[in-house]
Amino acid sequence: MPPVMPESAPKVTRAGVTENVTQEAALARWEGYARGVREKLRSDEVRRFGAAVPDLLRLLETALNSVFDEQGHRWTELKLRVGAGMSAVELAMNSRLQARRALWHACMVLMSLKGAASGDDGRLLEQVADIAHTLSLVSIACDSESASEETVLQARAFLDALGDGEGLSWDALVRANRAAG
Repeated sequence: MPPVMPESAPKVTRAGVTENVTQEAALARWEGYARGVREKLRSDEVRRFGAAVPDLLRLLETALNSVFDEQGHRWTELKLRVGAGMSAVELAMNSRLQARRALWHACMVLMSLKGAASGDDGRLLEQVADIAHTLSLVSIACDSESASEETVLQARAFLDALGDGEGLSWDALVRANRAAG
């Protein structure tokens, strides 16, 4: 039986919902620009990040493979979680989505590896999760009109530390991640 609305409740109409949503969106945009025009990543920064995505995914894949292989034939919770991360990276590498968006989706899975293990594997997975968080922020800064100023600054620090992406290594990726804060 459907819920009974009190007689005094206002009627919900399509026009009312549209008006409310439109007003809220306009207000959010206005508040976001209250201190002036928001800083955004430059198009060259966005292109540089997009060009680096395949190499970034390969580095993440290599890190995950090393943990996965150390688990041997045992199918533990850790091996399943790392395997899920590997699958997310593999899908991102072969996706029809724009590379930055595919990376963002993979990062959502990789961030779940935080706290998944202890010891050397745990430290590596913590790094993977932290880097995934930074990469997701950079992806947001590339694709979003509403990225916060802090996100844009973190993305720019990461990209500056990453350099032109030539000869990208795991150590360079870790340093760039640290530079982003």
